[in-house]
Amino acid sequence: MSFLLQPSFKTIFLGLITIFFVLECGLSTAQANSWRPYKDEDGIFHVLMPDNYKINKKSFRINDRIVLASNKVDAIIDERPYKDIIKTFSVKYDQTFASLIREDDIPDLLTRDINKYIDYYESIGGVIRDKEMGSFNGRPGGEVVFAYKGEDKKLKSARIRVIYSNTTRVEQVMAVPEDTMFAFRTNDFFKSLNINEGNIVYDGDPQSSWENITSPFELAAINVPKKSPPYIPQKMQSTHNNKIEKLSLQIYDPVYDNIMFYNVYGYRFNTLMNMHNVQEVLMGSHMGKFTFDTRQLKISQGSAGEYPVLSAKVHFSPPDAYPHMNTIKLNAYYYGPFLVVQELLGSNLHVESLLSRRLMSGLTFTPIQGNKKMQEERSAANMKALQETSAGEE
Repeated sequence: MSFLLQPSFKTIFLGLITIFFVLECGLSTAQANSWRPYKDEDGIFHVLMPDNYKINKKSFRINDRIVLASNKVDAIIDERPYKDIIKTFSVKYDQTFASLIREDDIPDLLTRDINKYIDYYESIGGVIRDKEMGSFNGRPGGEVVFAYKGEDKKLKSARIRVIYSNTTRVEQVMAVPEDTMFAFRTNDFFKSLNINEGNIVYDGDPQSSWENITSPFELAAINVPKKSPPYIPQKMQSTHNNKIEKLSLQIYDPVYDNIMFYNVYGYRFNTLMNMHNVQEVLMGSHMGKFTFDTRQLKISQGSAGEYPVLSAKVHFSPPDAYPHMNTIKLNAYYYGPFLVVQELLGSNLHVESLLSRRLMSGLTFTPIQGNKKMQEERSAANMKALQETSAGEE
């Protein structure tokens, strides 16, 4: 049996459905537009955000106390189908691995950061509506507002603010329809941001971010960071021939946007190494690549257990390929015919960082194992040559 609604009941029923739909859409929109205070779990910042945010965090532990982080919090308000409006809000921060961001560097860093956004929006046809450099929420910063057309060809606005603390760069980005640019919630998003000074500090195991590596010649045991983007873009690379081994690691600073190089060289010579010929290697193969005042060169003597060590640090004129690079720091361990050289190359700010000090202290010179390895290689080579000779005689 089937029933048909009478017109009056049908009208009432459809009306109720419509009201229910509108209420549901309104409720969903209200829920999507719910804002609340967001506090970064590491205490770097807090801000008023839509509560449907997503977090993308990357971290790198320097030691048992200090952690570096690169974090991004995104939120989208999508009011469709109730309204054809999409709003996006983002807070991103990056930390330097230098001890501090120098105050004198911040104006140039801000100009670079803001210009990156200008280049991008101008590349998609956007225009600058407003630009301001100065202080925001008590911090040095810069802000730029763009008008542009989105993929749907509708006019939109983007507002970007970049702020610095003594260790961290924070970027706020908002993209909304043009007519909602100055709604009270969007203004709250920018006004409510508060940034704290200093590093992220909490106890933990540093080996979660570090690993032990033995050099190909077995002349050194090295403790180095694992691959941990953005700070460690790739794991330590290794190359060698019969006489020289090289292990190389790149450390990236997302705030200063430059690289520090950490290299470990192992040498197997046909003569016994002493202070004089070790200095010749340091000058000829390491410091000699750069232009510096030799009168300022000081080489100090020390020891690592029973083995002698020479150390040096030199400031030089930056090469064209790396305009930020101005410092080389070296430790040279030697014994018998073996030499291992640690080399840090980068800006002085980074070469003198806590991370650099940990890198330089994370090497153990092992010439006894290196000698055993070399003798094994020679024995294997002699055996192979003997076998080839015997085979030829047959």
